Amino acid sequence: MNQEEVNNGDYLNSQLQIIADRLNISNMGEAGHFPRFFEIETFRGCNARCVYCPADEWKVKKMPNELFSQLAKEIGEHSDWVTWVCLSRNGEPLLDRDLENKIKELKDKGVKYVTFSTNASMLTEERARKLIESGLDEIRFSIDGVSKETFEGIRLRLKFEEVVGNIENFLKLRKEYEFRDDKGNLKPKVHIRAVMMDSNKHEEEEWNDYWTERVGEGDIVSSKPPHSWGNQLKTQGIFVPGQDYALTPCVSIYGTMIVHADGSVPLCGIDYDTKHLLGNVNEASIKEVWNSEEFKKIRDMHSNGKRNEIEECRDCNIWDTDVKEIYQI
Repeated sequence: MNQEEVNNGDYLNSQLQIIADRLNISNMGEAGHFPRFFEIETFRGCNARCVYCPADEWKVKKMPNELFSQLAKEIGEHSDWVTWVCLSRNGEPLLDRDLENKIKELKDKGVKYVTFSTNASMLTEERARKLIESGLDEIRFSIDGVSKETFEGIRLRLKFEEVVGNIENFLKLRKEYEFRDDKGNLKPKVHIRAVMMDSNKHEEEEWNDYWTERVGEGDIVSSKPPHSWGNQLKTQGIFVPGQDYALTPCVSIYGTMIVHADGSVPLCGIDYDTKHLLGNVNEASIKEVWNSEEFKKIRDMHSNGKRNEIEECRDCNIWDTDVKEIYQI
């Protein structure tokens, strides 16, 4: 073994320890116990067409309630281990009319933290009340502009005034209920998020000011750059070529399981059309899929500096993107 190989090995080991620390485990051997994080896509489909999203390539699907209950039961059996469950992945989760019941089902099973991301266009007062009453821990609102022109130029098919009005109404209703988390902050926590690019970065400061003035203690306002969905989406003027991350294992494959609406388990969140099928929860348990030969092969490639042999992993840093966050404390 030459010096370069020794140096590479030392670097990989140091990166794996960083991942273990991020996952709050003592060593990487514990990663195979069970996923610590889940993104469960209960509904695939979206009423928007954002310029940085491949939504046109998705086929509308809804996860059967029976399959979701099966997942909730197994996750509940590991509730002390699981950090959070996000009930969204590809699409708009409020298109699932059973979403509030699914949140309650997870909370009834002892899951500590349940969240999801929404474009807020369908967040009527009735839905807002049901979500607050369901036990939801966090809701993430995606809004990429502070003016009608900018917002509607990015989030096609959505109406700026409607989205902003729905979010502001949700904040008012949350105060009305006065539900609190263990830190004494209003629940569910609100996270306002934006993808900042050439077409809206001129509004970033005004956008930050607008939303930080409206959210409460413990809430988050954040922005991040767009990504290429693992080299699958190339939109001129939006994406900047990535760096070489060949020797930097990705935290996602060691801690997070994605479950699509049809039960398929892909490589990670960017693998929206399941180019890498690692298992299916219709055919095996979560734990069996998590420890499948397919999953182990991907982890071994990352652990041994071979991630660039996977096209979707090459140069991808989506889980380590520089996110600008403002916490209301």
